Amino acid sequence: MRTTARAALALAVVALALGVSFMAVGDGDGDSNRAEVDATLGTSLIDSPATTTGQGDADEAAESESAALADLLGGLTWTADTRSGLVVVDLATGASASLGASTSLSSASLYKLFVAYGVLAQVDAGTRELDEVVGSTGLDVATCLERSITVSDNPCGEGLGTLIGWTALDATLAAEGYAGTDLDRSTPGATRQTTTAGDVALLLERLVDGDLLSTTSTDLLLGWLAGQQLNDEIPAGLPEGTEVAHKTGRLDDCVHDAGIVSAPEGDYLVVAMTCGWANPSSSGSAAIAELSAQLWSYFTTQRS
Repeated sequence: MRTTARAALALAVVALALGVSFMAVGDGDGDSNRAEVDATLGTSLIDSPATTTGQGDADEAAESESAALADLLGGLTWTADTRSGLVVVDLATGASASLGASTSLSSASLYKLFVAYGVLAQVDAGTRELDEVVGSTGLDVATCLERSITVSDNPCGEGLGTLIGWTALDATLAAEGYAGTDLDRSTPGATRQTTTAGDVALLLERLVDGDLLSTTSTDLLLGWLAGQQLNDEIPAGLPEGTEVAHKTGRLDDCVHDAGIVSAPEGDYLVVAMTCGWANPSSSGSAAIAELSAQLWSYFTTQRS
C-alpha cells in the first residue's frame, strides 16, 4: 500500500509541476514535555514502550535504527526549553522514535488534517459531495479542502469543520484511537484545539498505508499535501527538489510541521510540534528545519 501511495504522491508532484496554481492565504489560527525518548516499533505511536523486540535480521536492524533515531531526537538541545512532541517513522522498515508523542499541544492549523480526513471519509461513505458549498465561503468542498491544506485557508478549515460537526468529528477520532485530539471548542473549558504528535503521526501513517481513506480520496489528500505552499520548516532542511507532502501549523508561540519525505532508499514520516518560542516564525521554524536536515542526513547517509 505504501508503494501505491508513493506513486500517487509522485504523480501529484508531476501534476503540480505542469501548472496547477494556488492562492496564497496564510497559516495560523498543559503541556509538560516528557524527558525520555522512545525508540519504538509497530503501528501504534502513542505512549509506545521504550524497548523493542525483534524477530530475525530485519527486526534486529529496525530495532537498531530505532535506537539511532532516538539518539538523534535526544540530542536536540532546543527541546529542553520548549513544549515539544516529535515522531519519526521509517516507512520502509517500520523503525520509529518519539519524544513527547503524547504531549498535548495547541494543534494550530494541523487540525485541518483531521478535518480533511473527516470530510473525505464522508465523501467515501456517500454522505457528502465534493461540489457542496461550504457555508459562507462560497466555495465547494473540494476547493476548500485544497485551500485548507495548501495555503492553510482558515475560513475553509473552520467552514469544513462546521459542515461535518466538531462534536461528531471528535467522537469519530476518539473511537479510532486519536486519544489526544480535541477539536470541539464548544466543550466546557476548551479554549483551543489540541492534539499530539502521536495522533498526527498515526493519521499520516494510516494515510500512507491506504488504511485511512479510499484510493481516490487518498490520492486527493496526498496531492494537496504535496502542493503545500508554506515551506519554511521541513522542506527548508531538505535538498531543493525533494518531494515532501506536509502540513504546517502556526499559532501564538507554536510552530508545527508534519509530513512524508521521499528519500532515495525509502520514505520517512516526521511530525514536529513545538511551542514556547519567543520568536516562533524565526527560531521555531529554524529548529524544525534543523531537525529536518539532520533526519535527511541520517536517512541518506547513515541508514543501514
